[in-house]
Amino acid sequence: MKIIENPRKIRNIHISIYGFLVFLAILSCQQQNITELDSHVRPIEMLIDISDMPNNWNWDYDYDGFPSSWENDTDYYSDDGASVIFGIEVNGKVFRASHMIVWFNDEKTAKRKFENEIAPEPHNEIDGWTYKSIIAEDQALSCGFDDIYNCKWVIRYGKYISKFATWIGPDIMSLQEMERIAKVIDEIMREKLLIP
Repeated sequence: MKIIENPRKIRNIHISIYGFLVFLAILSCQQQNITELDSHVRPIEMLIDISDMPNNWNWDYDYDGFPSSWENDTDYYSDDGASVIFGIEVNGKVFRASHMIVWFNDEKTAKRKFENEIAPEPHNEIDGWTYKSIIAEDQALSCGFDDIYNCKWVIRYGKYISKFATWIGPDIMSLQEMERIAKVIDEIMREKLLIP
């Protein structure tokens, strides 16, 4: 075995080893951050399905003939998100309903986004709405009226925000059907996020 006696060569070897160890440490940190982001339940896995909608509702198809849905939908500058759109035709007019779930990397940001951007308008509850989630940290029902009600139910589960928006009216969707969908959303979130 040959022993290196030149101090300059030893120093260069030490610098090379040190540089390699720093590179491995940085790579390890980056991998840990990626793992943290990927360890959450993907919002696409928590969306409601067409089978959760009332009868006569269909997927809202995009221009390519596929159901309108988006994975990696980062509305509200979220870190991850997904959404889906449904449609129904009544008396020649198309009405749509949508379900969106966004995820934020920290709960503080999710709470701020819920309060300031996603559910900021007055929460004027509609007569007959009785459902209150017992697992959500925040929730708000808002309805506007333009011949018929246009309502949205926004719920925050920690780092996740779910928004279901629909029209309420004859032959479209009843308030009781919207409440049933709210319960389905709550149950999906409870199951996927392992909430007791």
